[in-house]
Amino acid sequence: AQLERHGLAVFKDDDSSRGSDESLNCLQSAVDGCGAFVLLVGRDGVRRWINAESQVALSRHFGPHDDSERLPIFPILLGDTKPESLPAFLRLFQGTAWDGDAELPGELVECIRERRLADVEEAVFEGCPFVGLNAFNVKQAHLFFGRQQETLQALTCFNTRPGTPAVRWLEISGNSGAGKSSLLNAGLLPLIDQGWLYPRTRIEHWRRIGPMMPGEHPVRMLAEMLTQLARARGESGVEMDEVSRRLFYGDDRALADWLRGRKEDDTAFLLAIDQFEELFTFATPEERGCFDRLLAAALDDDDCPLFVISTVRADFLDRYEDLPRLTAVRNLRARTWTLPPIGAEGLREIIGGPARLARLDVSDVREAMVDQARNEPGALPLVEHALEWLWNKRQDNDLSGKLFGERGGLAGILSGSADALLESLGSERDRALELLFRLVNVDPEGRRHT
Repeated sequence: AQLERHGLAVFKDDDSSRGSDESLNCLQSAVDGCGAFVLLVGRDGVRRWINAESQVALSRHFGPHDDSERLPIFPILLGDTKPESLPAFLRLFQGTAWDGDAELPGELVECIRERRLADVEEAVFEGCPFVGLNAFNVKQAHLFFGRQQETLQALTCFNTRPGTPAVRWLEISGNSGAGKSSLLNAGLLPLIDQGWLYPRTRIEHWRRIGPMMPGEHPVRMLAEMLTQLARARGESGVEMDEVSRRLFYGDDRALADWLRGRKEDDTAFLLAIDQFEELFTFATPEERGCFDRLLAAALDDDDCPLFVISTVRADFLDRYEDLPRLTAVRNLRARTWTLPPIGAEGLREIIGGPARLARLDVSDVREAMVDQARNEPGALPLVEHALEWLWNKRQDNDLSGKLFGERGGLAGILSGSADALLESLGSERDRALELLFRLVNVDPEGRRHT
């Protein structure tokens, strides 16, 4: 009402636009046609259909490369709602506190009218905001920049709406170093935990299993994850060895039966598997076969509330002949989504986003890093490692472009770190080099180095 009094035309989402198969289309059309997106957030946070329209709005903000085409988003925090209650992506926008009765701040109204975002008044981040050669983890979602659009696109792959083919398994593929693990851990999982799959699954609450890496004994690793889940639900008597025996020596339906026995209304289980290729490279044939049968039977059971996200290196997609049961399910109930190489704008966000939170000046190094990483398949770890190294060498809050150049840029900093690590091993240096060479497989034709 206040926005309309200020001469702004308003489309307000209400119950009449929800609940039907056309709901998402209705919201998509409304948000596609608006010039600004105002999000009212109360004590329950951003849930259900609010997630649906927020995802459409975020796609309109992060999708265009031209800043003038980005949809401005204005979170309004009602009552005592705190900014930290916002999901990670929405936390990037300046929230405005409002009691619901007082006049809206004039500056906010003008920002909405002019489609102009206010600067985020983030608290200074303590410590290093860059993760180096590590993948991002779930607790670092607030530091995960540059892949917002890809995260939102991947979320849309799941679907269990009536009248559409069910997709309960999302497989994220990509080259080594493309950022698959980070996208899973810091992009997708935090949003799913907050119910962002509701629009396409009608499920709001999720119990997460993992993330796990298969390793040599994937069935035992799965049993460990199930045991942690059971104990988180208050089942103190569940022992991992017993769960492992039940999975390994039971029939193919053992996993589905275990999950169905813990089924709750409006709740599903999400199994997150990182580095799925370990089933081909590390797992024993016996455990790989058992894992294949268990997971396939659970995904093929319509009464088992299990969904799966996995990451896999693109150069292992031809190895699914080792998983015959999952291959059949993958063809019917899965969606393979390829993580594209990150572009120049994404790289600038990866560098500049965390720097803004930590009040760092990266203007001296940003464009040089983007230029060197632009066509590099393993760009993300190279950039993150260089940023972490420069942060450790910083003076005041500036990352030095002069030092970056003197050390040979991205490749030089990585090479220097590797040399320093090897030298620190002393008499073990030669053995470490031998091990490293055994871990590298060089393709003479230059197509499949691993």
